[in-house]
Amino acid sequence: MYVLKFNSPILPYAKFPLTQNKYIQEFLKMYEQDKDHVDRVLGVHFPQNNNSLAEGTVGIEIIISKKNNLTVIESASSARFKVCSYDQATNFCMAVSLEDKSLNEAFGSQVGKQGGLSEKDILSSELFELKNLWFTYNKKINQVLMILPQEVLNRYDMVVKSLQPPVFDSEKYPPETEYLDIFNEVVFKMGQFYFAVFQALFSKDNESMRPMLTSFLETPDPVFRSRKLISLYNEMHEIIDKKLYYVQKTAEEFKERSKTSMLEHSFQKFLEDHKK
Repeated sequence: MYVLKFNSPILPYAKFPLTQNKYIQEFLKMYEQDKDHVDRVLGVHFPQNNNSLAEGTVGIEIIISKKNNLTVIESASSARFKVCSYDQATNFCMAVSLEDKSLNEAFGSQVGKQGGLSEKDILSSELFELKNLWFTYNKKINQVLMILPQEVLNRYDMVVKSLQPPVFDSEKYPPETEYLDIFNEVVFKMGQFYFAVFQALFSKDNESMRPMLTSFLETPDPVFRSRKLISLYNEMHEIIDKKLYYVQKTAEEFKERSKTSMLEHSFQKFLEDHKK
């Protein structure tokens, strides 16, 4: 696979224009020269951006296209690949597919058996919880956006434009789409929102987010990946609630101080008028 290296891991179903930095310009020039020999492209992050640490890293297959004079990368599936070796001279790597655990492996062989839960039952239950979580997230994010400084709002707007919201309604997918594929798409798209928005709003730098992104990307159990995501969102919601609480408390204290100041001013005026 041909390699496009990123400064941080990227998740399946990502879609965004490439920034025109020096590395991207050099890559696009190489890609134009080599594309007749390129069948597939791997988007991947090497630890410390070090080529010698390529082995064992996990990336996603991406499609490179031009839209409105912008170079756009897009991922169309949840497929992930583990790098076995990387040749810096040619920019090609050998990679193997990173398969998820089946639900039978994760939950035991009772899944799908008579009297037990079916795979769709398990995923539907999880999807229902994710849908409620997404509703809560949108409610809380709209509240916190009202109190943030303009600089942070601008950063948030720029980030959100490149994200695709999850679609929970299975009727909106092509009829042949497997339910597990729908589930994975929802989880990875919600994952993109979490990591991008959390960093934009709460000033987490790339360095601190990379291990979390890597861990999420490499998790081989679809339901455990969803559980991780739910935990991360709940943590973010708690942070938002604390911020809203302290803003409200500060506003109430300011209001009380203003009221006290007005009373003191009125009393002082009364004393001055009484002296007259």
